[in-house]
Amino acid sequence: MDVLVWALSAAAFLTAALSGIAGLGGGTILIGVLYAVGMAPVEAVDLLKQVITSGAAP
Repeated sequence: MDVLVWALSAAAFLTAALSGIAGLGGGTILIGVLYAVGMAPVEAVDLLKQVITSGAAP
């Protein structure tokens, strides 16, 4: 489980960097990564919303 947390943290950082540089696309890619690791769509959207609004996962 620890590796999954590190991998998702790295994906979140890289997609945020992409958004900062290009101005778009980071959240869309992160949602795709969350779907790819098996997270349900409702949970993935709620997690992304939490990260965007507070800057940290619950």
